[in-house]
Amino acid sequence: MKFLHLADLHFGKSIHGVSLLENGDQPVWVQRFLEMAQDICPSAVVIAGDVYDRGAPSGDAVALLDRMVTGLSELEIPEAKIKIIRDTVPSLRLDAVLAAAFSMSRGDAAEAV
Repeated sequence: MKFLHLADLHFGKSIHGVSLLENGDQPVWVQRFLEMAQDICPSAVVIAGDVYDRGAPSGDAVALLDRMVTGLSELEIPEAKIKIIRDTVPSLRLDAVLAAAFSMSRGDAAEAV
């Protein structure tokens, strides 16, 4: 089995007033990660927190995580998120599409991680 492990993504982070979302760094990184995942074909991707930079992430930060997880689903690569300090339950939800793709309800997903 091969696993890819990610941690401390900090989606929505700004450095010296420059948003890594708005300047394109984080979206480009997500696209490159998905391309790498497609090449490697891991058994699963483990995403450990701090997924977001703030406890109440922006809509753009949530959308970026959704884009990454949806991309993994389209590649048929299962993922699991591990909640850490800044990660909140609502912001780490599995969308209905992802829940269906992984054949689990939100309750099952919560128990799995």
